[in-house]
Amino acid sequence: MPTDNSALLHGNGPDFYMYTDRTFEGVRSAPWQGGQYGFVRNQERARDGSVVFTRFHEGLDIQPTERDGRGEPLDDVRSVDQGRVVYVNHNERSSSYGRYVVVEHWWQGAPYYTLY
Repeated sequence: MPTDNSALLHGNGPDFYMYTDRTFEGVRSAPWQGGQYGFVRNQERARDGSVVFTRFHEGLDIQPTERDGRGEPLDDVRSVDQGRVVYVNHNERSSSYGRYVVVEHWWQGAPYYTLY
């Protein structure tokens, strides 16, 4: 696991995935499922009155096991393999991935990248 949060290994999705607060047409929800890969976000009302979701979630949002007094996560994040940090995005609003780090690894003479 990339963090100390092992709740998913024990069948406990609500304690593993990060909650995603959303408000649509005045109704607020905070589904834990929002942290899962593939969960669709950004609700919009279509012309026919139906609700459509416009943004596919391409990652996993893992809930931290520890936070500081300001609510910032304290968990260490572990990479899947040895590598070198090649990019850090500090601005959560500059991409659909939020804040993240990209690590470059080498396998059989070719680079591969992981994002955390």
